[in-house]
Formats: sequence, C-alpha cells, structure tokens
Amino acid sequence: MDEAISLLKKVSKVILWVFIGFVLLFTVIAVLIQIPAIQNKIVTYATSYVSKKTHTKVEIKNIAISFPKSIVIEGLFLEDLKKDTLIYAEEVRVNIAILNLLNYEIKINYFALEDVSLNINRIKTDSLFNYDFLLTAFSDTSKQKVSEPTTKSNWTFSLDNVSLKNIKLNYKDNYGGMIVDAKLKELDLKMDKIDMENSIYTIDDLLIESLTANVLVKPGKTNDTESESILPKITANKLEFNNINLSYENALGNQSIKTSFNQLQVKKTSIDLQKQMVSLDKISLSKSKINYNKTDDFSITKFETDFFMNQHSITTKNLKVKTENSFIDADLNMQYSSLTAVMDSLQYTIVNADLKNASINNSDILYFYPPLINQSFFKNALNNTTISGLINGPINNLKGKNLIIKTGINTALKSDFVIIGLPNIETAHYNFPNLKIYSGRKDIAMMVGTLIPSSIELPEKINI
Repeated sequence: MDEAISLLKKVSKVILWVFIGFVLLFTVIAVLIQIPAIQNKIVTYATSYVSKKTHTKVEIKNIAISFPKSIVIEGLFLEDLKKDTLIYAEEVRVNIAILNLLNYEIKINYFALEDVSLNINRIKTDSLFNYDFLLTAFSDTSKQKVSEPTTKSNWTFSLDNVSLKNIKLNYKDNYGGMIVDAKLKELDLKMDKIDMENSIYTIDDLLIESLTANVLVKPGKTNDTESESILPKITANKLEFNNINLSYENALGNQSIKTSFNQLQVKKTSIDLQKQMVSLDKISLSKSKINYNKTDDFSITKFETDFFMNQHSITTKNLKVKTENSFIDADLNMQYSSLTAVMDSLQYTIVNADLKNASINNSDILYFYPPLINQSFFKNALNNTTISGLINGPINNLKGKNLIIKTGINTALKSDFVIIGLPNIETAHYNFPNLKIYSGRKDIAMMVGTLIPSSIELPEKINI
C-alpha cells in the first residue's frame, strides 16, 4: 500500500510539472510573440516558405499578433505565375477563438479586409484559374490516396462578423465566358449559422454600401458535367443595400440590363435555391431605375415606381414604364387573402387601377406573343393603342369608369363597364352603358381584314 501511495505521489508530481511546463511554454510564447522582432521573424519565414512553395513573389509589410486570438496583417501581396497581381490587401484582420480548436471547432469571431484588389482570370484555352497553382503547391501529390468511404468530419465552422471596405474584384473567365468588374465600398455582415455540409446559411444582418458591378456573359467552353451539390438555403433577418449600380450584358442572348437603386431593404426573408422558392415579410425599394435592352427591337428604357407589398396586397404608385415605342403611367393595387389564393381563387382578387395614360405599341405585344401576327389587327406592327380610365372591384365583378381606348387612325371607344363572371371569358356577362364608338373604313379594315365581304362598302366615318 505504501508503495502504491508513493507511486501515486510521484505520478502526481510528474503530471503537475508537465502541466506547469505547458503553462510556462504558452506563457513564454505569448510574451515572445508580442515582440516586434519575433513577429518580423515570423513574417520573413512565412513569406519565404510560401514563395519557395509557389515560385512567386510574396510580401507582407507588417504583422501584429495579439496572443491568443488576434492577428493583423498589413500590406499583403501575392502575384500569380505570370508575375501579375493576384491579390493585394492593405489590411487583413482576423479574430479567432484558439481554445475552440481543442473541441474541433473553427470559430472566427471577426474577419475584416480593407483596401483589397483581387484579380482572378483564366484564358480561353485553359480550364485552370490563375490561383490554381496555390492548390497544387500545397497539396501532397507524392502519395496515391486509397479511396475510402467518406466519413463525417468532426470539425465545425462558424463565423460571426465580417467587414469589407474598399474591395475591387476583376474576374475574367474567358474559358467559361464571364467577365465581372466590381467595386464595393463597404460590407458589414453578422452571421447566425453556417452549415456547409447541408448548405444552410443564416444571416442576422447584412449591409452593403455603394456597390458597382458590371457583368458580361459571352461565348465560352461549355461544361456538360452535372453537379450533384446541394444548392444553398439562405435565411436573413435584415438585408439593406444602399447606392447600388448593376449592369448585366448577355452577348449570347443579345440582351442587357442596367439597374440602380438608392435603397433596398428586405426583412425576414428565406431563399431556397434548391426548391426555387423565395419568401419574405417586408421589402422596401426607393428611387430605383431599370433599363432593359434586347437587340431584336425591344428595350425597357425606364422603370420607376413606389412599390409596397405584404401578405395581403401589392401596390405600385406612380408606376412609369417606358420602352422605345410604348409607355405606361398608372397607379395599381391588388388585394388578396394570400398569395396562394391569387392562383387558386383569382376571381376573388380585388383590383384597383388608375390608368392615367398608357400607350401600347403592337410591336411590343408581338415580342411577348408572336403568333398574334396572324391577326389582322397586329399586321401593322407600328400601330399604337392608348388606354385610360379607372378599374376596380373583384375580378368576378369588375367595374370600369371613364374608360377611353384609342387605336388606328381615328378609332375611339368611350364607356363605363360592368363585367360579371371573369376570369371565365366565354360565360361572363358584359355591360357597357353609355357606350360610344368612333371609327372609319380604314380602321375597320385594319382590325377585321377580309372578314367583311368586298360587296359591302363601309362609310368613311362611323359613330355609334
């Protein structure tokens, strides 16, 4: 028994001294790592090591390490194999929970980038990007890995706060056929959850300030391999975008979109790309403009409105839409019990429309439904039809007031109306009190074509 007690005491002393040794070691490291000379040694070793592995130029102006979790890197520079700048960052700041690594958890409390220039590219004849040399340099290709059943990793990853300031991205993918030029003034992100294995991302708050991005899609090498990866599901408590200017041009589809908005706010939204579903509680958009162009004679040159939407209504005030040949100036409102009800019970949806002035060109209608060209009325693609008036009520009991429709040379229709039974057009009941129609021989010939026998001669002007 005495020998066992003696052995226990010796083991206890050894364990104690080992523990004290580790404490002293970490203490010494914590002290030494604060010394600028030691930090400079770390910088020299790190840049030399990466440079030798990659055969490229690597520079770091300064590094500051506050043990055990804060690292600040200043003046980070890395070039690619063609001696061009791959990345330059004036400041990189990382705050990581070191002790969490003992529990197989990578927890980044704070990650910040400031004054960054990132250049990513690949040429038309090579599928490798200019950063692939980094993956090759730090991968072990000397050993052939035996394929084994994949097992779930015990490591978890979490990210709390991200801050980006003055970021420039130059992305030229001539192989895939996409070019992106983007400038970002500020981004602040607060995350709640990151589940990379299941592609689930939960955002608490995201602010993007002053973003300008130009995207060009052009012919490139196609990739026929199908990806089996899970598309992400993103939920967010609050998203805010200020001073955004986006330009998208698709050379394959001969179309371009330019949009800008002063402020966009979205609250409590969920985006499931796998199921292609979007839900949101509130969206607010102000001072926005959109320009849509397509080379086959259709373009939206102006789009402005005060838009409001909730679970029971959609409202667009001061709606102004303009194409090269048409324009709409109106106030619109739709009321419904739910969005699902709009699809299932359209007849109960309430519509309130103030068509202040709308002029629709036949060419724009034909763009969306080309078969109409077989109708006599649409054979004249340059013809304009103007509409004004008030429309309100549920779809199955729709009422109109001061409706005025003009088309052709001198055709005009003026009336109030009551239509009962829509959306079933064939069985609905139509009532047009105080109906007045003005037209003439040329317009009627344009609208009905050969349906009128040649033996009937129409008068030059017709009033009904």
